[in-house]
Amino acid sequence: ESFIMIMIVLNTIFMGVQVHHSAVSGRMRFQGMGYAFTCIFTADILYRLVAWRVDFFWGEERYWNLFDSAVVLSMLVDSFITFGTSRTPSSNFSLLRIVRLVRLVRLMQFMRALEAFHDFHVLKATLQRSCKALTWTLLLIFVLLYAAAIAMTDSAIGKC
Repeated sequence: ESFIMIMIVLNTIFMGVQVHHSAVSGRMRFQGMGYAFTCIFTADILYRLVAWRVDFFWGEERYWNLFDSAVVLSMLVDSFITFGTSRTPSSNFSLLRIVRLVRLVRLMQFMRALEAFHDFHVLKATLQRSCKALTWTLLLIFVLLYAAAIAMTDSAIGKC
């Protein structure tokens, strides 16, 4: 379990590096690492499926298992599409980008591991209770920034 959590965090960091290099150079790099992560997560799902058998689908963790299976399935689809189109220069599909974004959702499994800590529960409860106040605070900040932008734009019109 700890190994998979570490792999999820490393995969998320890797995706950030991969997207950065893609934005800078205009082409995808490090595809082998992506395939390696896909293999690791696929092996994890298969291991849990064999170990838990029917409990994989009907046990306490069934929703997490189905969620993980869907994310790993999207990773497999991404790998097959990437591998199949890696030889063509115009492999810039928006569907492929959406599938890659779905992989980020795998980080949600990391949140499940954090629930074991009492301090995390306190932090989560505090954030949930403060969301209403945060919404009004953000609205107030937006209104103030909007008013300041209007005032600055209005005063700059005569200067140009």
